[in-house]
Amino acid sequence: MFPAPLILVVEDNPSTRDFLRDLLTGQGYRVDSAGDGRTGLERVQAGGVDLLLLNRGLPDMDGLALCRQIRAEPWGQDLPIIVLTGQIRLDQRLQGFAAGADDYVTKPFSTDELLARIKAVLRRARPSLANLPQTIWVDEHLQIVCGGQAVIADGQRIELGPTESRLLRVLVENAGRVVSFETLLNRVWGPAYTDARRLVHLYIRYLRKKIEPDPTQPRYILTRRGVGYRFRAVPRPDTPSGFDTEEESAPDR
Repeated sequence: MFPAPLILVVEDNPSTRDFLRDLLTGQGYRVDSAGDGRTGLERVQAGGVDLLLLNRGLPDMDGLALCRQIRAEPWGQDLPIIVLTGQIRLDQRLQGFAAGADDYVTKPFSTDELLARIKAVLRRARPSLANLPQTIWVDEHLQIVCGGQAVIADGQRIELGPTESRLLRVLVENAGRVVSFETLLNRVWGPAYTDARRLVHLYIRYLRKKIEPDPTQPRYILTRRGVGYRFRAVPRPDTPSGFDTEEESAPDR
């Protein structure tokens, strides 16, 4: 059994935090938790979080300030965030969206509504991977776990770092198509890095060392010189579509 989505609950009330943990684990999610904003930020920075469930009222900072801080970082721009709050005025909810929240749920909330909103936000965050299995079978050598958080190469599980995971995820979401340097930099590192192609080259090299049988003769991550990179995969017949199965006459390396 491979990992389900990991939800980080940042909530200072222990009883609410425990309730949410029990609720979400009962639905098959993996759950981590933090009781204050600083700890929550450290957990997000460590990588691997698929959705942040964030209480607005935290003891050390306003939850919206934490939300803005996360959104200001390249690694936090695509993280789904749902804010929980007891504030129900329209202007207060609009403040949450302005801070970068994907959704805003008021307390007390219906558990069915909260679960439905979590599913909807996760589905919107990864539309092209929404219907793919937890493990994407590439071929007999390589399988990708949970959208790129880890890979299985020759039967051995290899964990990926946060940047490696984001980079692989973008490539897999666009499998069969060349992804430009500008797109990779914007989605993985953020708009401030759109001229830093060396970062893409560096992390592609890291990924190839982890997933390629021979990194000097890449099979999966191919180079289109001067343009970007392309992930090529050949799925099994029973794997949902989403990968380009056509071979090029002269594959780019």
